[in-house]
Amino acid sequence: MMSTYWAERWRGGSKWSEAKIVIAHRIVEKYLEEGDSVILDAGSSLAAIAEVMYKTRAHINKRLTILTHNMGAFEILNPKDEPPQFGYNLLLAGGRYDRDLNALFGPQTETAYDTIHPKKIIIGVSGIRFDEGLYCHGNTEELAVKQILFAKQVIHRVIVCDYLKIGVQDALCFGRMSEILNAASYCSIVTNAPESNTPKEIKDRFEEQKEKLRSLFPSVKLDIVEVS
Repeated sequence: MMSTYWAERWRGGSKWSEAKIVIAHRIVEKYLEEGDSVILDAGSSLAAIAEVMYKTRAHINKRLTILTHNMGAFEILNPKDEPPQFGYNLLLAGGRYDRDLNALFGPQTETAYDTIHPKKIIIGVSGIRFDEGLYCHGNTEELAVKQILFAKQVIHRVIVCDYLKIGVQDALCFGRMSEILNAASYCSIVTNAPESNTPKEIKDRFEEQKEKLRSLFPSVKLDIVEVS
């Protein structure tokens, strides 16, 4: 059973920020279509997407096939205290369990992603600069999986992040912006708008990055969700 620490961090929608839940609703409602096959990355923002799927029954109603190494997302979509539900496929990638990220990593995880060809890949980031690349701050095993997901052929790649991560570098760059459409027909970045009380320098950074994306990669969609 998941510990209280992980239950609070990864499960129970009230523990997630309002912004993460609103962004998750946008992705589930707008970017997932009936019959889609989807890879769901590790991270709490991705677990929030699983929570919205579960609460709205989107994974069942849209007959989704979901492959993930995100243990939080897997446990949400496959609850132990309820009878089995049908109408969707849920696949768990193998690998070494990493408690810090509540996810699976390693050669088994990488092999699992080699054998599936999804329509959609949803990737989380810990930082993104539209004139540079996408970043993660996890261990080196996380980096290898992120690189595979970034480079994998897909119809639509969806990147999820809150506005505080835009314009930010982090420890490990797993993909260059210059390659963002190399293996994807479409790419969307789903985020939220800065709040009214956000410091000016962060708002300015956000606006500067918006302009860079518009000028450098006009075919990449920036979907900004308003959070009340």
